[in-house]
Amino acid sequence: MKRTILVLASLLILSPVTAVPGHAETRTAMYEQVMRNPDLSEVVSRFWIKDDMMRVESEADGEKVITIKTKDGLYNYVPSRKMLAKISDYGGTLLPESESPFGYMEYLRRQNAAPAGAEAVNGYDCDIYEFFDEEMGLEGKAWIWKNTQFPVKIQMETPVGRFQSVFRDIKIGQPVPDSMFELPKDVEYIDATDIVETITTLFDRLDEEQS
Repeated sequence: MKRTILVLASLLILSPVTAVPGHAETRTAMYEQVMRNPDLSEVVSRFWIKDDMMRVESEADGEKVITIKTKDGLYNYVPSRKMLAKISDYGGTLLPESESPFGYMEYLRRQNAAPAGAEAVNGYDCDIYEFFDEEMGLEGKAWIWKNTQFPVKIQMETPVGRFQSVFRDIKIGQPVPDSMFELPKDVEYIDATDIVETITTLFDRLDEEQS
């Protein structure tokens, strides 16, 4: 259970939350993300994106964790515990996955990213960019799919080690129903728009269950 809580806390930090400005057509994407970092084992998440709405499903120790971004806010849901928490929809986060994948090249331009070669990742021909995010004070490297300018691999160097996300099974432009972004009903609701408060509440719940 502790690992599940840590994965949920990680998703609070790593989930993409930024809307995509300045486009008229509907933009959709589905993909799988493999996240590796110094503190957790490999975590595989499935993403569904439709304009500024998002759904992320992950699993840890057999327990599913779902993040849903609607037009009204950002939520985390643990189905087995019927617990729904609204969290802060903030812009700056630990990793630049906070930018929408559709706007990731614009993010790189803002960071004055420099070309650093080319490489195929998971069968996608990619251009490589190196950059330094001044706001976070972190060095990064990104592999961008040439045909779509969609990120395929993102790597950040942090004081605690390397964080890496690799995208696979990418599908762009396919229909994604609005029902994917509906919030569950008949659940315990926690209004925790402060990330520290949210994580503290989760750990308090864990302590109560173990006492």
